[in-house]
Amino acid sequence: MFGITLRDGLIYALLISIVIGASAVGHYQRKTELLTEQNRTLQRENQLLTAQQQQQAQRLQQYQQQRDQLNHALQQQQQQADSRNQQLTEALEHEQNQDWRNQPVPDNIKRLFNHRL
Repeated sequence: MFGITLRDGLIYALLISIVIGASAVGHYQRKTELLTEQNRTLQRENQLLTAQQQQQAQRLQQYQQQRDQLNHALQQQQQQADSRNQQLTEALEHEQNQDWRNQPVPDNIKRLFNHRL
């Protein structure tokens, strides 16, 4: 009818199949390249995020160490203040120091007030 033989039809079908196949291969190759590039980008981002996480973990550890040192120093200061308060209380409760309002300050009281931390 169109003057195409079976052999010509098969050749045309084969050529069309090759063109469609080549087109599909090209499409999937571009898609593979795009996905590969996206994968590389995600890997770089993952490396950056991992490095940031490690830095933050180090900063957190440094902060915790600094906090512990400050807490320790604060506890020492509190112990010294408690000890000094106890010494003052004992000195003030001592009998000879009960009536010194109009007298010179006793030496042990002077010593406690002049004592520097």
